[in-house]
Amino acid sequence: MPLPHPDAFTELKNRLISSDEWIWLFEITSPTGGALLGPKGEEFVPRVTPHTVPVIYGTLSSGEPKEWMPWPCRLEEWSQDSKGNVNEMRVVFANILATANQLLVLNDYLRNHKVIVRVTHVTLLDQPQAHFTMRMTVVEATVSWEAVALTLSAFAFMDFSVPQQLVTPICPWKYRGKGCAFIGDPASTLGDCAKSIEACRLRGAWELANGLPKLHPKNFGGFLGVAKGPVPVPQA
Repeated sequence: MPLPHPDAFTELKNRLISSDEWIWLFEITSPTGGALLGPKGEEFVPRVTPHTVPVIYGTLSSGEPKEWMPWPCRLEEWSQDSKGNVNEMRVVFANILATANQLLVLNDYLRNHKVIVRVTHVTLLDQPQAHFTMRMTVVEATVSWEAVALTLSAFAFMDFSVPQQLVTPICPWKYRGKGCAFIGDPASTLGDCAKSIEACRLRGAWELANGLPKLHPKNFGGFLGVAKGPVPVPQA
């Protein structure tokens, strides 16, 4: 995803934050990756989203689906270097009924705790690997009656990728390979795959017409919400 100018990163970043098509998921664990201590002595892993309804995405090690509960929170502006790498990120969570404050007190104010930030597209909730993953560490926590703010460690925003898959609007799977899994069209009437969502839908239509399980565009490996080509830089 080429960016012609550092300002273009800011525009792309702001579009990710503000667009309703993107869903942000926050998971907080102990420094060793375990559960946190709750107000009644229970152990749990907080999973919240600024989305207005619960989000079901991914699975636990037990095979149960992960549920991300709605919680008022926001990702504040962050600073980045000339390569688009994030120096610092702040996430602010509403302190509803002082619940967030209790969580801080019971868990050493989350010092060195891990925050896993996942970003997925609303059309990809049925694809548990289709997300950005940012693994960060809490370096500071501040609390007021209204909110709890977590300052998170630096992250190379433009360098990350999802497992085996770059963040791109073009499908990275090898045609007819493991990720793609298209086995139809023996006469090759569809021609070469253009690696686009349109080409993937054509193959899904072929599967449906020929009595095969419709795997496409479900198996599409690209990200529909990522801009194609350079992000334009606003003119002064």
